[in-house]
Amino acid sequence: MCERKEPDNPAPGTFSTFSERVYFTFLTKLINAFFKVGNLTISFKDLPSMKLGDGSGEAFLLHFRDKSDLVRMLYKPSLNIGEVFMDGGWSLEQGDLGRFMGVLLENEELMEEGLVFRTFDKFSSFIGHTLTVNSIKQSHQNVQHHYDIGNDLYKSFLDEKMLYSCAFFDDNTKTLEDAQDNKISTTLSRLNVSSGMAVLEIGCGWGAMSKAIADTGANATGITLSQEQLAYANQHNKEQNSTFLLEDYRDHAQNNPESYDRIVSIGMFEHVGRRHYQDFFDAIKNLLKPGGRAVIHSIVKDSTTQTNPWLRKYIFPGGQAPRILDMTEAALASGLKLPHAPYEHAGFNYAETLRHWRKRFIESWPELSKNGYDERFKRMWLFYLAGSEASFEALGTRVAQVIVEKPLSS
Repeated sequence: MCERKEPDNPAPGTFSTFSERVYFTFLTKLINAFFKVGNLTISFKDLPSMKLGDGSGEAFLLHFRDKSDLVRMLYKPSLNIGEVFMDGGWSLEQGDLGRFMGVLLENEELMEEGLVFRTFDKFSSFIGHTLTVNSIKQSHQNVQHHYDIGNDLYKSFLDEKMLYSCAFFDDNTKTLEDAQDNKISTTLSRLNVSSGMAVLEIGCGWGAMSKAIADTGANATGITLSQEQLAYANQHNKEQNSTFLLEDYRDHAQNNPESYDRIVSIGMFEHVGRRHYQDFFDAIKNLLKPGGRAVIHSIVKDSTTQTNPWLRKYIFPGGQAPRILDMTEAALASGLKLPHAPYEHAGFNYAETLRHWRKRFIESWPELSKNGYDERFKRMWLFYLAGSEASFEALGTRVAQVIVEKPLSS
């Protein structure tokens, strides 16, 4: 019996073995099962390109370094799509990364409509919520993972006030700086701050909101778990009526009962963790004087699904965006009142904020690369910024401000 001999130098676009042709067919069917909508062409180093989706919308060209990167990505895609991108395994040769991530999320949503997927997702979310414990020690570690990686990084893409949260865009905002100022003034109005009040900011970042509070004549105290943020806040905010502390909100509540007329927290509640929502609002109640008010600003979504595994591993360990219902129920259970329906800000606001950040990050990269940030770090942050932008643009993720008050008598 004569063996079939494969050619030594196969023509471009052909496969060297029968097994590779079977392999490629299998991969094509596997990817097509996931990618239902959109206009995507995938090219490989040594395989012919393939077209995916229904041909709708912007055309994207995705290049893979080799077959192994594609296989790795298909195994646990929610984690490995980002990891393969970080390692340079795939690159977008045509189209905007943020919009491409939006198409990926749209296809993921179509998959999630299946009964089996939804049942598994509910089960895994329940297990994840049960096992995720953001103790005081763990919260310190989580913050250090993201916020203590260098103030020079954040200076490179944030506005001059160093605000790392959703800006509020409207017809009167021309720049990111204008929109961030609009967010500060809107929040202060809802907080109803006046001169002489004692005001606490939980998760004060680099101090911009606390400074704005101090500028009204109120006495501002900002607490953070980040050493880098604390150092910056103390260096750049010299108002005599502002104080910054390295302290967890639970410790601060225990040590300062009924000390504040007002409390504000912007972009921190996402780090609390579902198991600790009640702890957070219990702390708010304990810290407020009778009749006091708090504004809690958070990213919100409509489901209880866990944070994406890649985002949880590389960017925000322990993070979870709540539902508005989660926040209001926990606040009411703590004995707080809701004097006003939560204010909701459409996802466009954060998507636009993230677009500004990503553009500034790219423009600043030549300087950042001189300060020890490598190419893998760059790709990690591009994936994070673009993916976050897509979630606000495509998934209905948005921002809410929940107003709570402590009754005059318990």
